[in-house]
Parts: sequence; C-alpha cells; structure tokens
Amino acid sequence: MIAQRIEQGIGRGSRGAGDHCVVLLIGNDISAWVAKEANFRFLTSATKAQLDMGIEMSKEVENLQDLSKTIEKSFDRAKDWTEYHAETLAEFVDDEETNNFYITQAAVERKSINLWHDGYHELAIAKLEQFIITGNHSLDIQMRGWLEQLAARIADKWGTKKDHKTYNVKHLLIIEI
Repeated sequence: MIAQRIEQGIGRGSRGAGDHCVVLLIGNDISAWVAKEANFRFLTSATKAQLDMGIEMSKEVENLQDLSKTIEKSFDRAKDWTEYHAETLAEFVDDEETNNFYITQAAVERKSINLWHDGYHELAIAKLEQFIITGNHSLDIQMRGWLEQLAARIADKWGTKKDHKTYNVKHLLIIEI
C-alpha cells in the first residue's frame, strides 16, 4: 500500500516529459518503510532511483534553509541540478527485464483458477502444489502463502476435507474452515 502511494504521488507530480516536481516523504512510518531495503522490490526502477537520489541529497540537508535551496534548484531547473538528476536517473534506471519466474507463476495461478472454474478442483490443487513444491527459490513466503491459501480455498469449495491446516504458513493467513 505504501509503495502504491509513493508511486502515485510521484506520478501525479510529473505526468509528462516536461513536467517536474518535488515530493517530500514526511513522517516516521514512511521514513521507516523507505529505510528498509527489502521494500524497494515493490517499486519501479525509476522510483527506486528517485528515492536513492533523495536519500543521498537529504544527507546534505542540515536545516530548513538547505531544504528550501535544494527545492528551489529543482523548481528553477538549475543546470547543475538537471544534469545531476539526468545522469543519476540514467545510471540507476535499467529497462526492467521481464522476469520469467513471475510469468510462470502467474500462468500457474491462472491455469489453476481456470481448472477450478471448470470443476477440476483436484487438478487445480495439484497444479498449485506442484509449483509450490518444485518451484525454485524465487517463491517468497508471502507468495507461497497466497498460493497455499488459494489451494485451501479450492479444496474448501470442493468440499473435500483435505488438511487445510497445511496451508497456514507462519500465521500469514487465517483460513476459516
């Protein structure tokens, strides 16, 4: 949710190539969130680059006057600022590669939902279980929990009393049976 708000906030300020803005992230919650490197995986590469620049620049800001001057450089399109921004952004932003693992994961999820919809509950569950068990190490605990919850939901709707508790991963999910 926080990643989405950051992305949307930055996006609202600069909708076109000629637009520019300054976004201030204020508050303990958002500062703590940005400070965790693990959270950066939820952001686009452009936003990651922008935040990295902001973190570096904030180290130079000691008071409100420094902050005001920094913001003013951006608004005035100062040459040193625009060059720094363009160079740094180009350095950090790579074309985001297509991640085949996520495509495979989405395909497995979609196939399982289609099987479930068509009444093939057991095949839908088997498809998910196979991916969970044989999936590689890229499957993080949240996604594993989501897939296990989906399998449990299919089993529950099917009416089988398959061991639903095996799908409850470290209290990430609560499945009422």
